[in-house]
Amino acid sequence: MAGRACSWPATSVMEHKSVILLCQESAYVSKPRSTTSFGNMKMVTSLNHRPGTLAEAVQRHKSGQQKFSVALGEFLDEFYMDADARRRYARVEERPDLVQEDVFNAYVGAVGEHLVRRWNLGAPPAWTDDPHRFLQLPWFPPGVEAEKPILLAESPMAFRRRMLFVEADPLRRARMPRDERWRAYEYLRTGLMLEDDTELP
Repeated sequence: MAGRACSWPATSVMEHKSVILLCQESAYVSKPRSTTSFGNMKMVTSLNHRPGTLAEAVQRHKSGQQKFSVALGEFLDEFYMDADARRRYARVEERPDLVQEDVFNAYVGAVGEHLVRRWNLGAPPAWTDDPHRFLQLPWFPPGVEAEKPILLAESPMAFRRRMLFVEADPLRRARMPRDERWRAYEYLRTGLMLEDDTELP
Protein backbone atom coordinates (compact mmCIF):
# COMPACT_ATOMS: atom_id res chain seq x y z
CA MET A 1 0.00 0.00 0.00
CA ALA A 2 2.75 2.48 0.92
CA GLY A 3 4.45 4.12 -2.01
CA ARG A 4 1.49 3.99 -4.40
CA ALA A 5 1.31 7.17 -6.43
CA CYS A 6 -1.54 9.26 -5.10
CA SER A 7 -2.78 12.80 -5.13
CA TRP A 8 -5.44 14.45 -3.05
CA PRO A 9 -8.48 15.99 -4.65
CA ALA A 10 -8.44 19.78 -4.59
CA THR A 11 -11.14 19.86 -1.94
CA SER A 12 -8.91 17.93 0.48
CA VAL A 13 -5.81 20.10 0.12
CA MET A 14 -5.77 23.69 1.24
CA GLU A 15 -3.05 25.99 0.02
CA HIS A 16 -1.78 29.34 1.26
CA LYS A 17 0.77 31.01 -1.00
CA SER A 18 1.38 27.60 -2.63
CA VAL A 19 2.24 25.96 0.70
CA ILE A 20 -0.04 23.36 2.23
CA LEU A 21 -2.02 24.53 5.23
CA LEU A 22 -4.62 21.86 5.81
CA CYS A 23 -5.97 23.57 8.89
CA GLN A 24 -6.02 27.24 7.95
CA GLU A 25 -9.45 27.60 6.44
CA SER A 26 -12.09 29.29 8.54
CA ALA A 27 -14.32 26.35 9.25
CA TYR A 28 -16.56 27.12 12.21
CA VAL A 29 -19.80 27.68 10.36
CA SER A 30 -23.30 26.43 10.91
CA LYS A 31 -23.50 22.84 9.74
CA PRO A 32 -26.44 20.73 8.67
CA ARG A 33 -27.40 17.49 10.30
CA SER A 34 -26.47 14.43 8.33
CA THR A 35 -28.23 11.09 8.14
CA THR A 36 -26.19 7.89 8.32
CA SER A 37 -27.69 4.47 7.56
CA PHE A 38 -26.86 1.37 9.61
CA GLY A 39 -28.77 -1.51 8.04
CA ASN A 40 -32.47 -0.68 8.35
CA MET A 41 -31.87 1.92 11.03
CA LYS A 42 -31.12 5.55 10.27
CA MET A 43 -29.19 7.72 12.67
CA VAL A 44 -29.17 11.50 12.61
CA THR A 45 -25.84 12.98 13.62
CA SER A 46 -25.47 16.63 14.56
CA LEU A 47 -22.37 18.37 13.26
CA ASN A 48 -22.90 21.45 15.40
CA HIS A 49 -19.96 20.57 17.64
CA ARG A 50 -16.31 20.32 16.77
CA PRO A 51 -14.73 16.84 16.64
CA GLY A 52 -13.07 16.26 19.99
CA THR A 53 -10.51 13.72 18.79
CA LEU A 54 -8.37 13.20 15.71
CA ALA A 55 -10.10 9.84 15.21
CA GLU A 56 -13.48 11.59 15.11
CA ALA A 57 -12.19 14.10 12.54
CA VAL A 58 -11.07 11.23 10.31
CA GLN A 59 -14.38 9.43 10.79
CA ARG A 60 -16.31 12.52 9.70
CA HIS A 61 -14.22 12.67 6.54
CA LYS A 62 -14.50 8.93 5.90
CA SER A 63 -18.30 8.99 6.27
CA GLY A 64 -18.65 11.97 3.97
CA GLN A 65 -19.98 14.25 6.70
CA GLN A 66 -17.21 16.86 6.35
CA LYS A 67 -14.19 17.66 4.24
CA PHE A 68 -11.09 16.61 6.14
CA SER A 69 -9.65 20.12 6.05
CA VAL A 70 -12.73 21.38 7.92
CA ALA A 71 -12.88 18.52 10.43
CA LEU A 72 -9.14 18.74 11.11
CA GLY A 73 -9.29 22.50 11.63
CA GLU A 74 -12.13 22.15 14.10
CA PHE A 75 -10.36 19.35 15.94
CA LEU A 76 -7.22 21.50 16.20
CA ASP A 77 -9.25 24.33 17.70
CA GLU A 78 -10.50 21.94 20.39
CA PHE A 79 -6.99 20.63 20.98
CA TYR A 80 -5.42 24.08 21.27
CA MET A 81 -8.12 25.47 23.55
CA ASP A 82 -7.69 22.55 25.97
CA ALA A 83 -4.94 23.53 28.40
CA ASP A 84 -4.80 20.13 30.16
CA ALA A 85 -1.92 17.97 28.87
CA ARG A 86 -3.62 14.67 29.71
CA ARG A 87 -6.80 15.63 27.89
CA ARG A 88 -4.77 16.84 24.94
CA TYR A 89 -3.00 13.49 24.73
CA ALA A 90 -6.33 11.67 24.96
CA ARG A 91 -7.52 13.62 21.92
CA VAL A 92 -4.90 11.91 19.72
CA GLU A 93 -4.58 8.59 21.56
CA GLU A 94 -7.40 6.72 19.79
CA ARG A 95 -6.38 5.03 16.54
CA PRO A 96 -8.02 6.77 13.55
CA ASP A 97 -9.39 4.65 10.73
CA LEU A 98 -7.29 4.08 7.63
CA VAL A 99 -8.66 5.07 4.23
CA GLN A 100 -7.78 4.01 0.68
CA GLU A 101 -5.30 6.85 0.25
CA ASP A 102 -1.67 6.56 1.29
CA VAL A 103 -0.91 10.26 1.58
CA PHE A 104 -3.97 10.81 3.75
CA ASN A 105 -3.04 7.95 6.10
CA ALA A 106 0.53 9.22 6.39
CA TYR A 107 -0.63 12.78 7.01
CA VAL A 108 -2.94 11.71 9.84
CA GLY A 109 -0.05 9.79 11.41
CA ALA A 110 2.13 12.88 11.14
CA VAL A 111 -0.55 15.05 12.75
CA GLY A 112 -0.90 12.70 15.71
CA GLU A 113 2.84 12.43 16.27
CA HIS A 114 3.54 16.12 15.69
CA LEU A 115 0.92 17.34 18.17
CA VAL A 116 2.33 15.11 20.89
CA ARG A 117 5.92 16.15 20.22
CA ARG A 118 5.17 19.82 19.58
CA TRP A 119 3.34 20.24 22.89
CA ASN A 120 5.57 17.90 24.95
CA LEU A 121 2.84 15.40 25.81
CA GLY A 122 5.08 12.32 26.04
CA ALA A 123 5.66 9.46 23.62
CA PRO A 124 3.45 9.49 20.51
CA PRO A 125 0.65 6.88 20.48
CA ALA A 126 1.63 3.46 19.12
CA TRP A 127 -0.77 3.77 16.17
CA THR A 128 1.38 6.55 14.67
CA ASP A 129 4.10 3.96 13.96
CA ASP A 130 1.79 1.75 11.88
CA PRO A 131 3.59 1.02 8.57
CA HIS A 132 0.50 2.26 6.71
CA ARG A 133 1.24 5.71 8.16
CA PHE A 134 4.45 6.06 6.12
CA LEU A 135 5.21 6.73 2.46
CA GLN A 136 8.07 5.30 0.45
CA LEU A 137 8.10 8.17 -2.05
CA PRO A 138 8.36 11.87 -1.19
CA TRP A 139 5.22 13.99 -1.34
CA PHE A 140 4.96 17.77 -1.73
CA PRO A 141 1.83 19.92 -1.87
CA PRO A 142 0.70 20.69 -5.42
CA GLY A 143 2.18 23.76 -7.07
CA VAL A 144 5.17 24.33 -4.78
CA GLU A 145 8.04 23.58 -7.14
CA ALA A 146 9.94 26.75 -6.24
CA GLU A 147 9.40 26.20 -2.51
CA LYS A 148 10.59 22.57 -2.40
CA PRO A 149 14.05 23.41 -0.96
CA ILE A 150 12.36 25.40 1.83
CA LEU A 151 9.93 22.60 2.61
CA LEU A 152 12.75 20.05 2.64
CA ALA A 153 14.54 22.15 5.26
CA GLU A 154 11.52 23.22 7.34
CA SER A 155 9.32 20.11 7.57
CA PRO A 156 8.86 18.97 11.19
CA MET A 157 10.28 15.56 12.04
CA ALA A 158 6.89 13.85 12.29
CA PHE A 159 6.19 14.82 8.66
CA ARG A 160 9.69 14.48 7.31
CA ARG A 161 10.11 10.87 8.46
CA ARG A 162 6.94 9.98 6.58
CA MET A 163 8.29 11.62 3.40
CA LEU A 164 5.76 14.44 3.70
CA PHE A 165 7.32 17.83 3.05
CA VAL A 166 5.33 20.75 4.40
CA GLU A 167 5.97 24.12 6.02
CA ALA A 168 7.58 24.52 9.44
CA ASP A 169 4.30 24.96 11.31
CA PRO A 170 1.73 23.05 9.23
CA LEU A 171 -0.95 22.88 11.95
CA ARG A 172 -1.10 26.61 12.63
CA ARG A 173 -4.46 27.99 13.74
CA ALA A 174 -5.64 31.33 15.12
CA ARG A 175 -6.42 29.61 18.43
CA MET A 176 -2.96 28.08 18.66
CA PRO A 177 -1.20 29.00 21.95
CA ARG A 178 1.43 31.65 21.28
CA ASP A 179 4.54 30.18 22.83
CA GLU A 180 8.16 31.01 22.00
CA ARG A 181 8.20 28.56 19.10
CA TRP A 182 5.10 30.24 17.66
CA ARG A 183 6.77 33.66 17.90
CA ALA A 184 9.97 32.39 16.28
CA TYR A 185 8.07 30.92 13.34
CA GLU A 186 5.92 34.02 12.87
CA TYR A 187 9.11 36.09 12.79
CA LEU A 188 10.51 33.86 10.04
CA ARG A 189 7.20 33.93 8.18
CA THR A 190 6.43 37.66 8.41
CA GLY A 191 9.67 39.37 9.44
CA LEU A 192 7.78 40.91 12.36
CA MET A 193 8.41 40.34 16.06
CA LEU A 194 4.84 39.66 17.19
CA GLU A 195 3.38 39.96 20.67
CA ASP A 196 0.49 37.93 22.09
CA ASP A 197 -2.11 40.51 21.10
CA THR A 198 -0.71 41.28 17.65
CA GLU A 199 -3.04 40.71 14.72
CA LEU A 200 -1.65 38.19 12.26
CA PRO A 201 -1.01 39.44 8.71
